[in-house]
Amino acid sequence: MEVPHHTRAGNAWAVLALVAVLLIFAACGGGEAPPGEETGVTARQQATLVCSQECADRGLCGTSPDRGRVVLLNREGPSVTAAEFDLAIPENSTVEIVEQRVETVVQVMTSTPSEAIFFNLFVPDRQDSGWTAAWCLIQGTP
Repeated sequence: MEVPHHTRAGNAWAVLALVAVLLIFAACGGGEAPPGEETGVTARQQATLVCSQECADRGLCGTSPDRGRVVLLNREGPSVTAAEFDLAIPENSTVEIVEQRVETVVQVMTSTPSEAIFFNLFVPDRQDSGWTAAWCLIQGTP
């Protein structure tokens, strides 16, 4: 028995459409953002800078003679390297979260990699922006 030509052509188009949809899904990926990519803050949320024990242990905050306790930010991007910080913002300052990223950080003493969340923050009091880690931030305002 012979299959009519229009049935074979319809099946070919259906297969091509299925392959195209599968290729689109494969190209788009899905799931969580890879390290170093934005994880999707769509609206600016308010937060408060804090010199928590974990923030202090990692050298991301400390005491300034003229401003008291401060949290360190880097204008260029996420960092845990003290030499790269170029903003010292007083603890308990209200900031706005502009962007959020997951980055891989390596513990110097153990060489153990882990993921950390970093935030790009707008500091309204200074009209400036910089990055700091989640260890130094409380989301929402008290």
